[in-house]
Amino acid sequence: MGKKCLKCGYVRRATDVAPEYECPSCGAVYAKVEAAFRNSPTIGTTAAAPRPGPSRGRTPSASSPPEHPFGLRPKGYVVSNLMPGERVVYAARMHWFIFVPGAALFIIGLLFLSTAGTNRNTYPRRDPAATFATLSFIIAAASLIHAYIVRLSTELAVTTKRVIAKAGLISRRTVELNHGKVESFLVNQGILGRIFNFGTIVIQGTGGGTTPIRKIDNPLEFRREAMQIVDKTTGQVPGASS
Repeated sequence: MGKKCLKCGYVRRATDVAPEYECPSCGAVYAKVEAAFRNSPTIGTTAAAPRPGPSRGRTPSASSPPEHPFGLRPKGYVVSNLMPGERVVYAARMHWFIFVPGAALFIIGLLFLSTAGTNRNTYPRRDPAATFATLSFIIAAASLIHAYIVRLSTELAVTTKRVIAKAGLISRRTVELNHGKVESFLVNQGILGRIFNFGTIVIQGTGGGTTPIRKIDNPLEFRREAMQIVDKTTGQVPGASS
């Protein structure tokens, strides 16, 4: 164990670069501080609070906006509609697989583009490969933009009081159920969903309404966490199936 500074309470570490006779935290000389403590007994009656060592990471400033847990946007639907005393306990995330179709079309476009201009003898005016590459790039861009909007506009969270889901940017679909009104959480996964661990969460309320939220990352974990939270609040576990 390293030497402890009697002035600030910092315990010296092996990685500290300050001289052996000096505290790396407050810069005090150990011998002088110890001599002052021996000569003045009243100094040690109120111990100073330990100070952390030299910071190795970024220190958050007081003016920087706090980051909300679970990756929720500070001005998103869930955070903006929290009631007084309500907080987010768990939230789902959209799976990266929603970008796969657009990325696949982009790669196909690159393949067409790589062959464009190699068939000038057969197609002297315009190579169909260039046309197919252009179409692939346009469709890929539209697919990637759509996937980004879907990921940005879809939220699913469990708070201390409710289950909140929201999908859509312009045409918006929302559901807010108190824990006591949640009947079940259903999980639908296809073959690719089982392989890449994504699926559809279907929230079913006591009134018979269902709300599917597609392409959720790790849906089984979300269902397990949501059921535990609802169980702690209501004392009864909602139904679950997959």
